Amino acid sequence: MKLLIALVTVLIISEECTKASAESHQNGEKVKISYQAISRGFFKQLTFEDTKMTYSEDRDLKTIDTFNISKKEWKQILELTSKLNLEGLEHLIAPTSDRLFDGAAHTTITVNLDDKLYVSSSFDEGHPPAELEALVNKMLTITEKYLQP
Repeated sequence: MKLLIALVTVLIISEECTKASAESHQNGEKVKISYQAISRGFFKQLTFEDTKMTYSEDRDLKTIDTFNISKKEWKQILELTSKLNLEGLEHLIAPTSDRLFDGAAHTTITVNLDDKLYVSSSFDEGHPPAELEALVNKMLTITEKYLQP
């Protein structure tokens, strides 16, 4: 019985912490999430901040396209980000390693939260670690939507 009470308490506390974390991300003004893929002759950077998305294929970032995204899209990105263990991003294991011999672009996800920077380990473009897959897919889907002519 004590074990059951302890488990229920842990689950409730865990759920409340997750909700609080999501709310703080959603209410915080200092959240920036970036996706960057680099290889020889290839560069792509996506950055989401508030309801703004920037996109560039220019390695020097001299040419940057800026788009206003919906509040719903921004909220979805924040919700997916709040599910991540930000402290563990740098230790994620990539499922493939084609980037090691120029078979794929080196890709990273960067989360800047309240002036603290969290950078994922490098992974092959198109093959993120399972923990990042939902966030990466959402970021790329939103980007494709706004880049269509």
